[in-house]
Amino acid sequence: MVDDRSPTAKAMSIVSQITTIGVAMVLPTIAGHGLDKWLGTAPVLLLIGLALGFLTGGIQFVRMVRKLSEDEKPGTE
Repeated sequence: MVDDRSPTAKAMSIVSQITTIGVAMVLPTIAGHGLDKWLGTAPVLLLIGLALGFLTGGIQFVRMVRKLSEDEKPGTE
C-alpha cells in the first residue's frame, strides 16, 4: 500500500499515535489514584493503575513501531 500523504500528514499521524500512548499510560494511573483516595486503599489501586498504564502504553508502542517498520520496508511502495 502506497502512502501518498504529505510529510506533514505523516508527521501528524505519528504525533497522534505518541499522544495516544501517553494518554493510555496516564489515565489508568490517575484513575487508580482517585479510587485510592475515595476508597482509602492507597497505594494499591495506584500501583495497579500504573502497571496497567505501562502495559497498555507498551502494547500501543509495539504496534506503532511494527507499523512504521512495515511502512519502511523496501518493496512495499
